[in-house]
Amino acid sequence: MKAIRPLVLRTFSFLRFSKRELVRRSPGSIFFGRITSSYGKAASSPRAGVRCFASVTRILIVMLAVSVQLLLARGAVSAPASAEPTPSDRSQPLTKQLPQGTKLSLEDWRKILAGAPQRGGCFNATYPNTAWRQVKCAKAPPVPYPPALGRASQIVGGGSTSDSEGQLSAPNLMHSVWGSFTSVIGATNETGTDPFTGTTDVPNTFSLQLNTNKFPTAACAHASNPAGCQGWQQFVYSNIGRAFIQYWLIGFGPCPFSWNGDGGVNCFKNSAAAYIPVQSITHLDHLLLTGEARSGGMDSIEFQTADFTMSRVSVDDNVLGLAQGWQEAEFNIFGDCCATGATFNDGAKIAIQLKMDNTTLDAPMCNARSWTGETNSLNLVPSSCCPFGGSATTISFSESNVVGATSHCAFGTSVFDP
Repeated sequence: MKAIRPLVLRTFSFLRFSKRELVRRSPGSIFFGRITSSYGKAASSPRAGVRCFASVTRILIVMLAVSVQLLLARGAVSAPASAEPTPSDRSQPLTKQLPQGTKLSLEDWRKILAGAPQRGGCFNATYPNTAWRQVKCAKAPPVPYPPALGRASQIVGGGSTSDSEGQLSAPNLMHSVWGSFTSVIGATNETGTDPFTGTTDVPNTFSLQLNTNKFPTAACAHASNPAGCQGWQQFVYSNIGRAFIQYWLIGFGPCPFSWNGDGGVNCFKNSAAAYIPVQSITHLDHLLLTGEARSGGMDSIEFQTADFTMSRVSVDDNVLGLAQGWQEAEFNIFGDCCATGATFNDGAKIAIQLKMDNTTLDAPMCNARSWTGETNSLNLVPSSCCPFGGSATTISFSESNVVGATSHCAFGTSVFDP
């Protein structure tokens, strides 16, 4: 309403001034005395000028009414951005406090958004708003987050056995998985390799990945050796400020049209991306990544930032058909593309949780396995993986670079020992 009052005052001041000037001045000397009426005749006499003024008044009143309606509607519906956003400066991460007096819990807010009908495109919603707002999609970074090479290592990721994932027994399938950090202790600094410049030791350079198992897909029908081809899917947040899905055809051979080669026999391509403000490693425990696959529906990635904004990208589930073969899920923090690593400061401890919406209430199995080529500098805490069944099927595990760190299972998560 504050924006409407000045508009009203300016409009009626203009009308009062215009009428005085029409009466006082000769028709040929007033500044709008040459305005043409709706019949194409100029205001060439005082009476004609008054008639012209009445017509102008009616037009301006209509314009004022339209302006008021537009101002009242501002904020209720926002148009998509006219241009693709630019990634934020990594040194200026965004965070804020929860609104005071809000009765809707974050957990209920997430459930309402997750249960909303889906359609293709990019959307966001800021807590406590429960309606998705469509926004312009951005482009995903044109770089690969390649599959693991299977090398043995004590660091997390890169195909090592120093990572945990949740696995369901056949024929049960996952529909959606939420990955989050339930505890972050002493992790005050992280560096990595910039995915575009190759510069090393860049602060806040990391990705969060929710990776699936490899699975059969009809997209392999035209591979050089269809029997040796598999699909693989990643839900990725890159801290250049993008959330997207990366699809893989493992062992396809020469890549089909619109797919990119990785220099070998594997092919990848990206979905559209959501623009996300760059996040700080010190707010890792505020971040949440969700991957979803619905047969005959949508594949989607949702990402919650430290300022409690949820972003979603939804695409048809017809690229690889993940919903028909999703049985394993890996979630963690890794280097940002290209088999690079995320390096933490000494004394870092993090606990990770995966929540699964699936076709069974049985507890998932903990597997010491990683699917991605990216890594981080932490080690899996021995015997820290905690599987839980029931309506909230979860696994939780701990990682640290503290020698001798231990943890135990409590309250549905992995908890570090003092």
